[in-house]
Amino acid sequence: VRGKMPITPATYQRNPFMDGEVDMRYWSVTSTESFATTISADSLYDEQIPLDENDYYCIVLCRPDDMPRNATIRNGVACLEWPEYGDGAGHLNDGMLIFRSMLPSPNFLHSIWNVNSDAEMEAVLGEYLPVMQYMSTEEFEALGNRP
Repeated sequence: VRGKMPITPATYQRNPFMDGEVDMRYWSVTSTESFATTISADSLYDEQIPLDENDYYCIVLCRPDDMPRNATIRNGVACLEWPEYGDGAGHLNDGMLIFRSMLPSPNFLHSIWNVNSDAEMEAVLGEYLPVMQYMSTEEFEALGNRP
């Protein structure tokens, strides 16, 4: 998964105030089974995700045994574990990703909160729209040290 990260404040130390230069208060991504079970497998929040010089992230989502060797924080990659039981309803290859965008600034025009229909999602989110690509462990490892 790749996309541009909105600017968020450092909240891990419980900073109670939002700087005026941020896009939103909080951003996260969670791997879950399904709406049937609502069981979360793994989560990352904004401060845990490494960014490149243009504020883009790269997140690998897979089972622990399939994790590429180059999917490391040092290489600019965050990792999420795929739900052990898939969707929790017998489909091991199914599951969901949930992206949370909390309290966007009124000045941040690329928020999911500004999307009124699926048809306008790409136009509104622009470079903040997460792009997902399937590949094998070997294909990802072939991307090198800065995938």
